[in-house]
Amino acid sequence: MLGAVALVGSIVVGGIRGYAHEAAKDAAKKAAERAAQELAKQRTSQCDTDNPALHGIPGTCTGVTDGSDGHGLFGGGLQPALTAIDAENQAVKKSGDYVTVALMAPLTQGDHSLTGDRAVHQVEGAFIAQHRANQGGTYPKIRLVLANMGSDETNWATVVDRLTKMTGGSDRLVAVTGMGLSQKESIDAARSLSAASIPMVGDLITADGFDTTGGIDGGAEIKGLVRVAPNTSAQLQTIGQDLRKRPELKTAALVSAPMTPNGTPDYYTKSLEAAFQSEATGLLPYVKAGGISFDFEVMDGAAKTSLDTISKNLCGKVTPDLVFYAGRATYLPMFLDKLRERQCRTTPITVVTGSDAATLDGKMPALNDPDAPISVLYVPLADPAQLADATNPDHGLFRAFADEFGRVHGGQQFDTGHLASGWAVMAHDAVLTAGLAVRHAIDPPRTPPGVRAVRAQLYLFDVTNVVEGAGGVFRIDPKTGNRKSTHDPQVVRLGAPPHP
Repeated sequence: MLGAVALVGSIVVGGIRGYAHEAAKDAAKKAAERAAQELAKQRTSQCDTDNPALHGIPGTCTGVTDGSDGHGLFGGGLQPALTAIDAENQAVKKSGDYVTVALMAPLTQGDHSLTGDRAVHQVEGAFIAQHRANQGGTYPKIRLVLANMGSDETNWATVVDRLTKMTGGSDRLVAVTGMGLSQKESIDAARSLSAASIPMVGDLITADGFDTTGGIDGGAEIKGLVRVAPNTSAQLQTIGQDLRKRPELKTAALVSAPMTPNGTPDYYTKSLEAAFQSEATGLLPYVKAGGISFDFEVMDGAAKTSLDTISKNLCGKVTPDLVFYAGRATYLPMFLDKLRERQCRTTPITVVTGSDAATLDGKMPALNDPDAPISVLYVPLADPAQLADATNPDHGLFRAFADEFGRVHGGQQFDTGHLASGWAVMAHDAVLTAGLAVRHAIDPPRTPPGVRAVRAQLYLFDVTNVVEGAGGVFRIDPKTGNRKSTHDPQVVRLGAPPHP
């Protein structure tokens, strides 16, 4: 009887153990499934990569990459550049002697994008600077990473947070270039990087006051921010000098778009508007004589209808000789088309605007209609025709850059037509400036510099310590961080010949 009881007990215990084992296996399986699901979810949120510095948002990928996460992360247009950057970075990391420089910008396109495809030009130019800086036995080598704030820059805070954490460890971040466009998100990003003592070299930012002074919005100074592009006032002063040679042009209408598609202040357009109305640029008398001023809305697709009505309003009792356009080049082709359709289209009109007009297609119908003579005046950031001309004392610097740009890198060859916008030149010169600051900050014999040492060097590019950029020789104002050019670019005219 006792044996039977023992047998039954053994069976029960065995059953319990078997059940517990199966339950444990089932629990482990479910835990593994949950872990796999969480991992898959995490990878999806990280643009299908293992890089926690990347963030998938609807329709695009933002964040920081060195190219090793995939060459198509930021779209097909950037794939050749990311392929070349990845190859260069792999060689740099093998050397062990490197520091990291980031290019931070809106690198992808979206509904609120103001850059178009120019980000491709920008990244390609930055890569050429990296590649040239790494030639020979230079120390330290430059590792280049791309930091995408998103098409409208709304992901700037996440990107900046990641960059500030990259100053230590194996990343060794020592500088950020690019800095986006002259809008509120870029300013907020700059002040956050400044608080972390990270040096910044703006490539395309041109709004007055978007520099060390922080005068752009009346806020605190932005220590560590310098830039290689001429500001809007410098551009319009050059145009003012050009217009003084045309006494028959007397009146101007001012057309402005003060907000971004995000509904935040657009400091590039605000800066243009202020410069058009400044005594210093010499353009205020034209605005006063014209007495016409309009703002136009760009949110929710309102630009087209707003510009249509504005163009019709320019055929009144006073038909202006000039239009001072303080808006983004994104909307300028639309505006030119509307001017071509207006009732008084046979009256010649000249549109004056900022440097991003370099993206205009000079062959567009609105600029080639003899029955509607329209011309556009602007001062480019870096015009290849001007830079390569023998009359440019620094033409050799540009030609050396352009030759390198046209070569094969990492199995990729960039389109030399991308030089036309000037963005490649500016991005190159920003990375070049950062790289020079790094090398000037080295404490012999071979000690990688920290961010503060590099930041200090940015304000010492003056007197004989110049930057020999693809866009020409320049210095940095030690008080403002602004570019001090040895010679200024000339006005570019597109479209109809001058007024008779």
